Amino acid sequence: MLVKVPEQNVVYTGDLLFSGWYPVCFDEKATISGWRDTVKKFAALDKDTLLCQDTGRFAGRRNCDDSRSV
Repeated sequence: MLVKVPEQNVVYTGDLLFSGWYPVCFDEKATISGWRDTVKKFAALDKDTLLCQDTGRFAGRRNCDDSRSV
């Protein structure tokens, strides 16, 4: 689930974005390629959009690129 707060230009990504790790998934239908596509969509958001990761830390485009490169 994603939560977007347009007034604050923030997207809460939950466990879909974190740096340097593959996501842990217990769903048979989920794939790494699907996850990478999702992170690619995060990177395509407005450059000033803040992404709140699973830990509560804020990230930007660089974090998206880092995640996709794992």
